[in-house]
Amino acid sequence: MSEFISVVLCTHNPRPAYLERVMAALRDQTLPRSSWELLIVDNRSDQPLATHVDLSWHEDARCVREESLGLSHARCRGIRESKGEIMVFVDDDNVLASDYLEQALLISQQQPRAGVWCGQSRPVFETPPPDWAQPFLPYLALREFDQDTFMMERDMAQPLPYGAGMCVRRLVAEAFAQAYQQESWRSLLGRQGSNLMSGEDTDLGLLSLEMGWGIGSFSRLRLEHLIPSSRLTREYLLRLTEASSASSCLISCFHGESKQAPSRLRLALRYLRYWLIPGGMQRNFMLSVIAGEWRACGILSQLRFRGIPSI
Repeated sequence: MSEFISVVLCTHNPRPAYLERVMAALRDQTLPRSSWELLIVDNRSDQPLATHVDLSWHEDARCVREESLGLSHARCRGIRESKGEIMVFVDDDNVLASDYLEQALLISQQQPRAGVWCGQSRPVFETPPPDWAQPFLPYLALREFDQDTFMMERDMAQPLPYGAGMCVRRLVAEAFAQAYQQESWRSLLGRQGSNLMSGEDTDLGLLSLEMGWGIGSFSRLRLEHLIPSSRLTREYLLRLTEASSASSCLISCFHGESKQAPSRLRLALRYLRYWLIPGGMQRNFMLSVIAGEWRACGILSQLRFRGIPSI
């Protein structure tokens, strides 16, 4: 195996117990440590991680601090600082299976046209999710499947790779970092502190396809996604649904999958129709989806007014 892997762990104010489980899984990887590096990107945590994270177990590990808040900022810093041909992005709540890096490298060799790929993300809940939360759980980046998928062109019936444990070929990663610097609309996507906007993972996957590189999902890549109880509250899940809906709408417009944003009149009529339905979480879920699309319309209008290219 000649390719070298860079594990880029981006984190902002991580839960210590979760981060220790993530680090323990990295220490247990079956891929020899001579074949991969570990780069922790501390994204402006209140307490700098470099002072208390033990990296002595890996001779090619270090921690850098990125002061610009936001997951995409942190990932771009990781892209610039790392040296591997393959990058594996790990969040501070992703516990990789012991063979994750080994399998990621094998997939890279078996699928030489793969630009971005990921695997299964199985939940580990701090407390069991209530029944009413079931429609919201897909927004927590959870995926379990048996059938592998790989595509060189967009198939709307197939999901795009998720960010948890996402593997990216350096050529695609560097193109993403460059595009992020040159096209200001990309900064609207992705987590930024308490802002729950997403879409940077979808953006990266679509960019891979536009560059002529494939994307895939492979069941042998497995990780556990640690879900704290705070992410199962009504308030959080409704905020997450709205932000995810806004992000999806923006992505569709930015990448030309939708020729125009939804009509605000139609959105208002849809919102009124669901608002008149008797209360319940399913009703609130749909209202949050519509509110997210409305939010995206406002963002797109502002961008067009400012003359932002590509919009």
